[in-house]
Amino acid sequence: ALFTYSLSIIADWQSAWEQVRNRLRPGGRVVVVDLALPSGLGSVLRPLAELACFTGGSDPHRAPWTALLEDTADTFEEDLRFGHIHVAAGTRIGPSGEAKT
Repeated sequence: ALFTYSLSIIADWQSAWEQVRNRLRPGGRVVVVDLALPSGLGSVLRPLAELACFTGGSDPHRAPWTALLEDTADTFEEDLRFGHIHVAAGTRIGPSGEAKT
């Protein structure tokens, strides 16, 4: 399953996340690519990023990838563009608590 810049604009994003997570088979992979506000050296662009997110209807404070990191195993996480783009991936855990492959 792939969420690209969507969970930060869906009003009830937790429900969307839960529906996909519950339908994903054990061992299935899920990826979230979404927006956050720039940090570090990119902080000077923060006001511009806030305006762009507001204009596009995105909530850059939401951090929906945290749900993925809590609900999956074998996770990968990376910040790009001074933290403005966040990528996370994980494997759905099976009933035994293990990520089947």
